[in-house]
Amino acid sequence: MAHMIGIKKMVVVVNKMDAVGYEEKVFKKIVGKIENLLSNYDFVVVDTIPISALNGDNVYNQTSNMDWYVGTTLVETFDCIKLSSHVKPLRFAVQDVYTHNHNKIAVGRVESGVLHRGDLVVSQPSGLKGRILKIKTYHHNLGRAKAGDSIGVIADFDLKRGDIFGLSSNPPIVVREFLGEAVLLDGTLRKGDNIELRCSTQRVNACVLEIQGKINSETGMALRKHRDVVKEYEAATIIFNVEPLVIEKFSDMNDRLRIPAILTELEDLRVGLDNFQKGMVKVLSTKRIEEGLFK
Repeated sequence: MAHMIGIKKMVVVVNKMDAVGYEEKVFKKIVGKIENLLSNYDFVVVDTIPISALNGDNVYNQTSNMDWYVGTTLVETFDCIKLSSHVKPLRFAVQDVYTHNHNKIAVGRVESGVLHRGDLVVSQPSGLKGRILKIKTYHHNLGRAKAGDSIGVIADFDLKRGDIFGLSSNPPIVVREFLGEAVLLDGTLRKGDNIELRCSTQRVNACVLEIQGKINSETGMALRKHRDVVKEYEAATIIFNVEPLVIEKFSDMNDRLRIPAILTELEDLRVGLDNFQKGMVKVLSTKRIEEGLFK
């Protein structure tokens, strides 16, 4: 799962040190095994912390029970983590649309970037363009909203649930096919299967065009090429044909729109099991097959 969502660095926390008498040699032995395991999958261990969550040792405050440990506590380590300063484009995912005082208010979350009142935006997959007239929270009007803010917006054009909008200078891109790294959690998946993909608030029908090959879901290394079927708990690179879908290449974003899409079977949806989860997909490329990037 860590590989699927793009995590490359790890903080190793060894809990229940009280159960082994706070022994340093036990801690080092455990850390050695974990670091060896993670290095096989190209993870980088940035810190190792011995704690006892039950007694609070090294969680928030340093403890005298492990005076051999001179590093930071768990909370101090979290406080020292520096977030990426990379400026990402505006993406707002519409969760739903409500009518209030004769105004249509689209509610959702700013997934990346910054939204200002008066911004000219493009909504996809509809392709509609317009201006943001108001940015609202409960009983308040805002001049701007940043990534992570849950807000309501009033625009001079219609927005719908599932829409993703961005600035007209850097709008979301709609795709009809993409290459994805899929992990199957249940059942089987074959070439030609019709499924549903869910990404953020979007839900679209999709078809498996080609199963390029099975892979190790933890390392991404190819195992076998051109397979006809993917079985439960297996992973594969697959070319999907989809209804118009806004989705970002996984390596380009680190916000919600790059989170693996959810696979569900249409047959299950027809009988009402709309929360049935079949697997997850990480987008590798959204370039057209004709450009040769899927080969």
